[in-house]
Amino acid sequence: METWMNDRYISKTITIRMRDGHVNEARIFSPSKKPAIGSPLVVLVHAGGFAMGTTHQMASFAQGYSTLFGAKVVNVTHRLAPEHVFPTAAHDVWDAFEWLADNADVVGADVDTGFILGGVSSGANLAAVTAQRATETSFSPRLTGVWMCMPCVLDKNIVPEEFKEVFISREQAAKALLVDTANLYSVIESSKPDVHSPDWSPFNSTKAHIDMPPCYIQVSGADPMRDDGLIYERALRSVGVKTKLDVYPGVPHWHFGFFPSLQASKKANADAMYGGAWLLDAKVDDGIDVLEAMGPPI
Repeated sequence: METWMNDRYISKTITIRMRDGHVNEARIFSPSKKPAIGSPLVVLVHAGGFAMGTTHQMASFAQGYSTLFGAKVVNVTHRLAPEHVFPTAAHDVWDAFEWLADNADVVGADVDTGFILGGVSSGANLAAVTAQRATETSFSPRLTGVWMCMPCVLDKNIVPEEFKEVFISREQAAKALLVDTANLYSVIESSKPDVHSPDWSPFNSTKAHIDMPPCYIQVSGADPMRDDGLIYERALRSVGVKTKLDVYPGVPHWHFGFFPSLQASKKANADAMYGGAWLLDAKVDDGIDVLEAMGPPI
């Protein structure tokens, strides 16, 4: 076990056993000062198209949630494609999520003060799939919110009829910076997904979106996955789910990682913290620099 510490948070690694006996790493961020009312549990899933990523990737977001809200934040991972194909990633994230929910007291969290699941890109896909399954199965403790940044949750073969005319970002952003449509497909296809499975998209669920907890979604305008997020937010809202949506026009997928000095990137990172406050029904005190609270990635 590795441990890092500064004046704002403590971070350590643990391992979580999967259903087949495999062991994945998880990384816990704890506030340096114990909150008076208990620490919410926040579970974060990294990006990487199911083929890349580690528990280090979401470190700055974890630092922010821990520092600002006194949360116990656990960055989880999954086995990677192409060595481990679909539905390994979805199953690994569910197994980690289930273990953490059942052992919240072990990691020092109090789910009565909040239980949030979040992720970026493919991590947002896995968060959406996991949250949908948890909702359908009346999983306890119940999630109190889901954060999905630049989610990939659709394919042309599963877009609901009422949204087909507005599912156009794959074509509009075909030559986008950083992640274009050809790159998107090549990375996703490395995991050999079944796009009709509920383990790949919440849209495939028999009770899609119904009774989901509040959802915060962030969308990049020049992103092949733009319409995934826009359509998902509309679908959730249409069945009465509380949603919050932020859109960043003209910037590509993962812009805040590659171009952190852009104003849109700074806003997206700050919004991720304010979105977390919305999901946790918390408040960010005036005068606090949320970007400084996030700190640099570790």
